[in-house]
Amino acid sequence: MRRALLSTLLLFLLLIGLLLNLAPAYRFSAPETPPPVADGHGQLMANINLEGLSAGDAARFVGWAAQDGMAFVRLRAAWNEIQPEPQTWRWQTVDAAMDAAQSRGLRVILLLDAAPAWAVAEVDKTNPLAPPLDVRDFGRFAEAAATRYAGRVYAYQIWNEPNIAPHWGARDVRPQGYFELLREAGNSIHGRDPEARIMLASLAPTTADDRANMPDPRFLERLYQLNAAEYFDLVSGAAY
Repeated sequence: MRRALLSTLLLFLLLIGLLLNLAPAYRFSAPETPPPVADGHGQLMANINLEGLSAGDAARFVGWAAQDGMAFVRLRAAWNEIQPEPQTWRWQTVDAAMDAAQSRGLRVILLLDAAPAWAVAEVDKTNPLAPPLDVRDFGRFAEAAATRYAGRVYAYQIWNEPNIAPHWGARDVRPQGYFELLREAGNSIHGRDPEARIMLASLAPTTADDRANMPDPRFLERLYQLNAAEYFDLVSGAAY
């Protein structure tokens, strides 16, 4: 009786071990047909914030990125510096960076963010990362960028980290609000650069879930529920 019980127990343990070994293989088995690899996958990219740089410094930094073996550069074009007043445009630094990238064969992701003080709510006047009060103002800025750089930009990235403060100003984080900004900018860009790719803002990884912050997976899910996928070609995230 005891021998039979031990044999049964041993069989049971062997079966459990077999199932545990098989389970990971079953859960993580590769699909029969792998998905296509994204264009540029595996290539390196440098981030260059053009804010505060002279045209010469911008060109020099892009040159260093090329020397270091980068294939892409992500250039942050700060709207508040480029259009400090409604009728004032200062493209010199972005022009120099774009020319340097093109001469070295680098592909450019152009990040558009940072509303000028004249375009934001009164409560956001001191926050250079706040979004505009009227998305049409940002649309006109995006259109101007696309007019100037049509055919030279790999992708236009619309805003940065809209799921956390202070990138969404002194207001509740709202996927709907970002969707409206994205749609306005995307439509404006495609009016001047029809083949342009639109990249979603990089979402900040966070577990904070309050009025000022929203976890990135939930923010992204909400964007898809709003049918925002019709207005972007590429998704990005920040890996801190």
